[in-house]
Formats: sequence, C-alpha cells, structure tokens
Amino acid sequence: MLANKKLIIIVLTGFLLVLVGCGEEGDNENNPDENLPPDSLLEISTTSEGIIDELEGIYSQIEERREEEELKLERRRQSREVDLNQPDQETDNESDEEEQNQLPEEEEQLTEELQESWDELEGEVEALHQNWNEYESEVNLKPEQIGKIEAELNQLTEEIADKFYLVALLSTAQFDSEVAKLYRRYDVEGEAELKEAMATTRKIIFLNRLELDEHQLKEEQQIALERLKDLHFEIDQSMEGEEEKEEEVKRLEEAIADLETAIKMSENDEVIEVKGELVLSRLEELED
Repeated sequence: MLANKKLIIIVLTGFLLVLVGCGEEGDNENNPDENLPPDSLLEISTTSEGIIDELEGIYSQIEERREEEELKLERRRQSREVDLNQPDQETDNESDEEEQNQLPEEEEQLTEELQESWDELEGEVEALHQNWNEYESEVNLKPEQIGKIEAELNQLTEEIADKFYLVALLSTAQFDSEVAKLYRRYDVEGEAELKEAMATTRKIIFLNRLELDEHQLKEEQQIALERLKDLHFEIDQSMEGEEEKEEEVKRLEEAIADLETAIKMSENDEVIEVKGELVLSRLEELED
C-alpha cells in the first residue's frame, strides 16, 4: 500500500513538472527574450505620423482655396478686358494690386476656419512631449542625442503654436529623422533605416514647398538625396538574403533614381512631389 502511495506521488510530481515546463515554454513564446522598442518610442512615431497627416490636410485645404481664389482673380481680369475697350492702365494696375492682396486675406480666413485642426495639433504635440519624456526616463541616451531631438521638438512646438504649417512639416520630418536613429538600439533589423529614409524623403518634398531661392533649395535637397541613397544601401544590406524583398528593394532604388533625375533637371514642384511620393510608397512596401 505504501509503495502504491509513493508511486502515485511520483506520477503526480512528474505531471506537475511537465505542466510547469509547458507553462514556462508558453511564456517564452509569448514574451521572447528580445530587445524590442518600448511602447513610448512606438507612440512617438505614431503621434508624429498623425501630426504630418493633420498638417498635410491643412496644406491641401489652404492650397485648394488659394487656387480657387487665383482662378477667380484671373476670370475677373479676363472679364474686365472684354468689357473695357480702352482700359485706363493706372486704374487697371491698382485693381490688380488690390485683387492680389486678397489672397493672403483668404488664407488667413481659411486658417481661422481650420482652428479645430490647429487645436488638435496642439494636443498631439503635447502628447509627443509626454511620450518623449517617458522614453527619455526609460533609457540612457547621450546628451547630444537628447539635445538634437529636444531642439527639433521645441521648434516644432513653436511653429504649430504660430500656425506655420509649411515649416512645421519640415520640422516634423527632421524630428522623425532623429527619432528614427533610436531604433538602432533595438532588435528590429532595417526599421531605423526605413524610418529615417521616409523622414528624409519627406524633407525633400517639404523643402520643395518652401519659398527658397533655387541655389539653397538645390543644396538642401542634394544633401537629403545623398543621405537617402546611403540609407538605401543600408536597407539593401540589412535585407540581404531575403528573396521576397529583393524586388521591392530594386523598385526603391529605381524610384530614388527617378527622384534624383527630377531634382537635377529642375523639374517643376509637382513632378518632384510625385517622384517623392513614389519613393515613400516603395518604403512602405518594405516596412509591411
């Protein structure tokens, strides 16, 4: 009888050990021992994407309104030319100047109409500061790295407060470029390069929208383009041996080459923007 009890105890003990072992194995599968980005860093990237989307929406609406107003002004000029057989040149010039001055007023009016979007953006920027403070408290970063990111974040905050949507787009891209480098600390191969490449491509697009002189624009875009080509090389190296990604990397290379040609040939803003958007779509393919 005693032997039977011992046998039962041994069997039960073995069964419990098996259950514990399976539980530990399951825990390891659900929580692999990997160095992954913390939620605070992921939230920074997500929030920044939302800011870009919101700013792009504001940009599109303002540009659409400006185009509508310019079309109205052109129609008025054409109508005046038809109606007046011998227009007085001085009066005509005064009318043109008065009509041109209406454009900034229309833009200001639209900015007021978009107040809800600006309020939402200020909330997003506040969340960005909170997520950054949380991330900074979790990791040990070099002072110069902290300084760069906080400088970009503070500049972005001021520009959104002042409703400078064009320069805010550029500042967001520059902020994202610095944040992307943080992903090099973690076991997410190629993620840092992809995110920085996206930010760099956006910088080229957003630079194109600013009223810079041609020399300054070309210089800034060329610097960004060279960085983009370097990042493509790093992306190619990080995905070496992944056959399913090879074709996507090749398409990215071709898209970057098209963008470079458009910049060198001084194509109009629309062409450069289309080529830049194509590069972004190729990068998104690789990130999926």
